[in-house]
Amino acid sequence: MDTVEEFYNSGGGLIVDPACATEKILLYWKAEEELLDEAIEEGVTLLDVGSGRGKHLKLLSPRLKKGIGIDVSKPLLNAANLGLAGIYNVAVIEANVKEMPFADGSFDYTLCMFNTLGNILDTEKALKEMARVTKKKIVITSYLPGSLEERKKFYGQCGWAITSTDEDCDRVHTREGFVSWRIEKEWLEESLKELGFNTRFRGLTDIAYACIAEKA
Repeated sequence: MDTVEEFYNSGGGLIVDPACATEKILLYWKAEEELLDEAIEEGVTLLDVGSGRGKHLKLLSPRLKKGIGIDVSKPLLNAANLGLAGIYNVAVIEANVKEMPFADGSFDYTLCMFNTLGNILDTEKALKEMARVTKKKIVITSYLPGSLEERKKFYGQCGWAITSTDEDCDRVHTREGFVSWRIEKEWLEESLKELGFNTRFRGLTDIAYACIAEKA
Protein backbone atom coordinates (compact mmCIF):
# COMPACT_ATOMS: atom_id res chain seq x y z
CA MET A 1 0.00 0.00 0.00
CA ASP A 2 1.47 3.38 -0.97
CA THR A 3 1.29 6.50 1.20
CA VAL A 4 -1.73 7.87 -0.68
CA GLU A 5 -3.72 4.69 -0.02
CA GLU A 6 -2.70 4.73 3.64
CA PHE A 7 -3.88 8.31 4.00
CA TYR A 8 -7.26 7.72 2.37
CA ASN A 9 -7.84 4.58 4.42
CA SER A 10 -7.15 6.38 7.70
CA GLY A 11 -9.21 9.55 7.69
CA GLY A 12 -8.51 11.00 4.25
CA GLY A 13 -12.13 10.57 3.30
CA LEU A 14 -12.91 13.76 5.20
CA ILE A 15 -11.89 15.59 2.03
CA VAL A 16 -15.34 14.82 0.59
CA ASP A 17 -17.29 15.45 3.81
CA PRO A 18 -19.59 18.49 3.46
CA ALA A 19 -19.28 19.08 7.20
CA CYS A 20 -15.60 19.94 6.67
CA ALA A 21 -16.04 22.05 3.54
CA THR A 22 -15.71 25.82 3.45
CA GLU A 23 -18.31 27.91 1.66
CA LYS A 24 -16.04 28.23 -1.37
CA ILE A 25 -15.42 24.48 -1.50
CA LEU A 26 -19.17 23.86 -1.45
CA LEU A 27 -19.53 26.29 -4.37
CA TYR A 28 -16.76 24.38 -6.19
CA TRP A 29 -18.67 21.11 -5.74
CA LYS A 30 -21.91 22.69 -6.92
CA ALA A 31 -20.20 24.10 -10.01
CA GLU A 32 -18.79 20.66 -10.83
CA GLU A 33 -22.27 19.14 -10.71
CA GLU A 34 -23.61 21.86 -13.01
CA LEU A 35 -20.73 21.26 -15.43
CA LEU A 36 -21.39 17.53 -15.57
CA ASP A 37 -25.10 18.07 -16.05
CA GLU A 38 -24.25 20.09 -19.17
CA ALA A 39 -21.33 18.04 -20.47
CA ILE A 40 -22.30 14.37 -20.17
CA GLU A 41 -24.42 12.94 -22.97
CA GLU A 42 -27.12 10.29 -22.79
CA GLY A 43 -26.18 6.63 -23.23
CA VAL A 44 -22.43 6.87 -22.63
CA THR A 45 -20.02 4.78 -20.61
CA LEU A 46 -18.14 6.68 -17.93
CA LEU A 47 -15.24 6.24 -15.52
CA ASP A 48 -14.99 8.39 -12.39
CA VAL A 49 -11.43 8.50 -11.03
CA GLY A 50 -11.40 9.11 -7.29
CA SER A 51 -15.13 8.53 -7.09
CA GLY A 52 -15.31 8.99 -3.31
CA ARG A 53 -18.83 8.40 -2.02
CA GLY A 54 -20.15 8.02 -5.56
CA LYS A 55 -22.03 11.32 -5.78
CA HIS A 56 -21.19 11.95 -9.44
CA LEU A 57 -22.14 8.41 -10.44
CA LYS A 58 -25.46 8.81 -8.62
CA LEU A 59 -26.11 12.19 -10.22
CA LEU A 60 -25.38 10.94 -13.73
CA SER A 61 -26.80 7.42 -13.46
CA PRO A 62 -30.14 8.22 -15.18
CA ARG A 63 -28.31 9.11 -18.40
CA LEU A 64 -25.45 6.58 -18.36
CA LYS A 65 -25.26 3.28 -20.16
CA LYS A 66 -22.67 2.22 -17.59
CA GLY A 67 -20.65 4.03 -14.95
CA ILE A 68 -17.66 2.76 -12.98
CA GLY A 69 -15.95 4.58 -10.13
CA ILE A 70 -12.50 3.77 -8.81
CA ASP A 71 -10.98 4.75 -5.49
CA VAL A 72 -8.23 3.56 -3.16
CA SER A 73 -10.17 4.30 0.04
CA LYS A 74 -12.02 1.33 1.47
CA PRO A 75 -14.19 3.52 3.76
CA LEU A 76 -15.24 5.69 0.82
CA LEU A 77 -15.93 2.65 -1.36
CA ASN A 78 -18.11 1.20 1.40
CA ALA A 79 -20.01 4.50 1.65
CA ALA A 80 -20.43 4.59 -2.13
CA ASN A 81 -21.80 1.07 -2.23
CA LEU A 82 -24.42 2.03 0.33
CA GLY A 83 -25.34 5.22 -1.49
CA LEU A 84 -25.56 3.51 -4.88
CA ALA A 85 -27.55 0.50 -3.71
CA GLY A 86 -30.34 -0.30 -6.14
CA ILE A 87 -28.78 1.66 -9.02
CA TYR A 88 -27.77 -1.13 -11.35
CA ASN A 89 -25.91 0.67 -14.14
CA VAL A 90 -23.17 2.07 -11.88
CA ALA A 91 -20.64 0.46 -9.57
CA VAL A 92 -17.43 1.23 -7.70
CA ILE A 93 -14.28 -0.85 -7.39
CA GLU A 94 -11.00 -0.57 -5.54
CA ALA A 95 -8.31 0.37 -8.06
CA ASN A 96 -5.40 2.75 -8.49
CA VAL A 97 -5.53 5.20 -11.41
CA LYS A 98 -1.83 4.62 -12.08
CA GLU A 99 -2.53 1.01 -13.12
CA MET A 100 -6.18 0.51 -14.00
CA PRO A 101 -7.69 -2.92 -14.77
CA PHE A 102 -9.42 -1.77 -17.96
CA ALA A 103 -8.72 -2.33 -21.65
CA ASP A 104 -7.78 0.55 -23.93
CA GLY A 105 -10.76 2.71 -24.86
CA SER A 106 -13.08 1.13 -22.30
CA PHE A 107 -15.01 4.35 -21.56
CA ASP A 108 -16.52 7.18 -23.57
CA TYR A 109 -15.84 9.66 -20.77
CA THR A 110 -13.42 9.82 -17.88
CA LEU A 111 -13.90 12.18 -14.94
CA CYS A 112 -11.22 13.34 -12.52
CA MET A 113 -12.90 15.91 -10.32
CA PHE A 114 -12.09 18.10 -7.30
CA ASN A 115 -8.34 18.28 -7.93
CA THR A 116 -8.02 14.50 -7.66
CA LEU A 117 -5.21 14.62 -10.24
CA GLY A 118 -3.33 17.06 -8.00
CA ASN A 119 -3.60 14.64 -5.08
CA ILE A 120 -1.79 11.84 -6.97
CA LEU A 121 1.97 11.62 -6.56
CA ASP A 122 2.68 10.42 -10.11
CA THR A 123 0.46 12.85 -11.97
CA GLU A 124 1.91 12.12 -15.41
CA LYS A 125 1.38 8.38 -15.13
CA ALA A 126 -2.19 8.87 -13.90
CA LEU A 127 -2.99 11.16 -16.83
CA LYS A 128 -1.55 8.67 -19.34
CA GLU A 129 -3.71 5.91 -17.88
CA MET A 130 -6.83 8.06 -18.09
CA ALA A 131 -6.05 8.85 -21.73
CA ARG A 132 -5.47 5.16 -22.46
CA VAL A 133 -8.91 4.04 -21.30
CA THR A 134 -10.88 6.99 -22.77
CA LYS A 135 -12.50 6.99 -26.23
CA LYS A 136 -14.01 10.49 -26.31
CA LYS A 137 -13.53 13.00 -23.51
CA ILE A 138 -11.73 13.56 -20.22
CA VAL A 139 -13.09 16.09 -17.73
CA ILE A 140 -10.65 17.34 -15.07
CA THR A 141 -11.09 20.06 -12.46
CA SER A 142 -8.41 21.72 -10.35
CA TYR A 143 -7.59 24.86 -8.42
CA LEU A 144 -6.70 28.27 -9.78
CA PRO A 145 -3.66 30.32 -8.70
CA GLY A 146 -4.47 32.24 -5.56
CA SER A 147 -6.51 29.41 -4.02
CA LEU A 148 -3.87 28.30 -1.52
CA GLU A 149 -5.27 30.13 1.52
CA GLU A 150 -8.75 28.71 0.92
CA ARG A 151 -7.33 25.21 0.59
CA LYS A 152 -5.36 25.61 3.82
CA LYS A 153 -8.55 26.69 5.58
CA PHE A 154 -10.39 23.67 4.17
CA TYR A 155 -7.67 21.20 5.16
CA GLY A 156 -7.63 22.72 8.64
CA GLN A 157 -11.38 22.11 8.93
CA CYS A 158 -10.67 18.48 8.01
CA GLY A 159 -8.46 18.38 11.10
CA TRP A 160 -5.17 18.04 9.23
CA ALA A 161 -2.01 19.81 10.33
CA ILE A 162 -0.16 21.55 7.50
CA THR A 163 3.59 21.06 7.81
CA SER A 164 4.79 22.90 4.70
CA THR A 165 3.61 24.74 1.60
CA ASP A 166 5.23 25.67 -1.70
CA GLU A 167 3.61 28.77 -3.14
CA ASP A 168 5.16 28.28 -6.60
CA CYS A 169 2.86 25.33 -7.28
CA ASP A 170 0.51 25.75 -4.29
CA ARG A 171 1.76 22.42 -2.94
CA VAL A 172 0.59 21.48 0.55
CA HIS A 173 1.98 18.79 2.85
CA THR A 174 0.20 17.69 6.02
CA ARG A 175 1.42 15.76 9.02
CA GLU A 176 -1.14 13.05 8.21
CA GLY A 177 0.57 12.27 4.86
CA PHE A 178 -1.61 14.28 2.48
CA VAL A 179 0.21 15.96 -0.41
CA SER A 180 -1.69 18.14 -2.87
CA TRP A 181 -0.95 20.75 -5.50
CA ARG A 182 -2.94 22.56 -8.13
CA ILE A 183 -2.58 21.43 -11.74
CA GLU A 184 -1.22 24.11 -14.05
CA LYS A 185 -3.39 24.70 -17.12
CA GLU A 186 -0.34 24.97 -19.38
CA TRP A 187 1.04 21.63 -18.25
CA LEU A 188 -2.35 19.98 -18.61
CA GLU A 189 -2.88 21.35 -22.11
CA GLU A 190 0.58 20.29 -23.31
CA SER A 191 0.39 16.84 -21.70
CA LEU A 192 -3.06 16.08 -23.11
CA LYS A 193 -2.02 17.27 -26.55
CA GLU A 194 0.85 14.77 -26.48
CA LEU A 195 -1.69 12.10 -25.57
CA GLY A 196 -3.93 12.97 -28.52
CA PHE A 197 -6.51 15.24 -26.90
CA ASN A 198 -7.60 18.80 -27.68
CA THR A 199 -8.40 20.89 -24.61
CA ARG A 200 -10.61 23.79 -23.65
CA PHE A 201 -10.88 25.43 -20.27
CA ARG A 202 -13.66 27.16 -18.37
CA GLY A 203 -13.85 28.79 -14.99
CA LEU A 204 -15.95 27.13 -12.31
CA THR A 205 -15.57 29.51 -9.36
CA ASP A 206 -13.02 32.06 -8.21
CA ILE A 207 -10.83 29.19 -6.92
CA ALA A 208 -11.38 26.44 -9.52
CA TYR A 209 -11.43 25.67 -13.24
CA ALA A 210 -12.41 22.79 -15.51
CA CYS A 211 -10.55 21.23 -18.42
CA ILE A 212 -12.59 19.40 -21.08
CA ALA A 213 -10.29 17.32 -23.27
CA GLU A 214 -11.63 15.73 -26.45
CA LYS A 215 -9.90 12.99 -28.40
CA ALA A 216 -8.45 14.46 -31.58
